[in-house]
Amino acid sequence: NALTSLPTTMRDLLKLRVLRATNNKLTFIPEELCYCLELRELHLRKNKLLNIVGDVHLWANLVVVDLGDNQLEFCPTEIGRLRTVKQIFLDGNLKLRIPKQITETGAHSVVAYLQTIGEQHRLIDAHIEQFTFADMSREELEAAILGEDYQEEEEQEEDEEEEEDEAASHRRAVREPGF
Repeated sequence: NALTSLPTTMRDLLKLRVLRATNNKLTFIPEELCYCLELRELHLRKNKLLNIVGDVHLWANLVVVDLGDNQLEFCPTEIGRLRTVKQIFLDGNLKLRIPKQITETGAHSVVAYLQTIGEQHRLIDAHIEQFTFADMSREELEAAILGEDYQEEEEQEEDEEEEEDEAASHRRAVREPGF
């Protein structure tokens, strides 16, 4: 199979219950697919999917989700809100950020994990303004956010500035006797 995309007109398939588009070259799913409210099985194994977007929470009847052997880095946390999911396959997504222990223990564990992550994200989004960084200098905050490499670059730049200042002082001292 060589499908590279699904038609956006899928939204019109109001009674679609099973979608099998395995072994293709799909890189995305059209957001309109989320409006197929009767969808019970989604089989998209062995494609090139990078992520799943759209109102996934609308799939209230979804029982089977097979997204295995793709290129997913994230799985939508909204799947965790779907109480009907009984089987979820995410194996073979090498960049997926779900602990292997979770994916190996079955659909219930994956759904619970996605629920937890989704709730954590909602809490952070709701309260981010309350976090303050008053006890950190700008440099410390940047280093914490950007990592050690950035901090090392900053320190190197500061060292270079100090050396330039010392050289300038030395030049002034040489020109001004009695200094």
